Amino acid sequence: MTKYIVVLLSILITSSTVFSQTVTNTNYICIPTPVAKQIVVDLIDGDAAKEELILTKDLLKTTEKSSYMKDTLINNLTTKVQLCDKRIGLYELKEIEYIKYTNHIQNQLKKSRLTTKIAIVGLIVSIGMSYAFNLTH
Repeated sequence: MTKYIVVLLSILITSSTVFSQTVTNTNYICIPTPVAKQIVVDLIDGDAAKEELILTKDLLKTTEKSSYMKDTLINNLTTKVQLCDKRIGLYELKEIEYIKYTNHIQNQLKKSRLTTKIAIVGLIVSIGMSYAFNLTH
């Protein structure tokens, strides 16, 4: 029987290495191939999404700059329109004053012409009277 135990023990010792774990490195894991392929696809998609996010942020900055420039241009043009409206208003006031001044000058000219005519008539009358007075004397 001891022989039997010795043979059994020797079989058991030689077969224990077959059943034991040969690799104890924890840096590696075993996963099925379809899962590994899906992980690779997801990683590639994630990298592409990061690149797209960077490009989108750059596009947003460019759009914001463009929007700011357009807003500035609109504000400048609005200010220009307001200044032109004010200038037109001042020209209208200037025209009104010019018309008033022109009417005043025309009235003075009419008075001056009337005064000149009266003076001429008076001069003619006085010359005529003086001539007539000299003739009688």
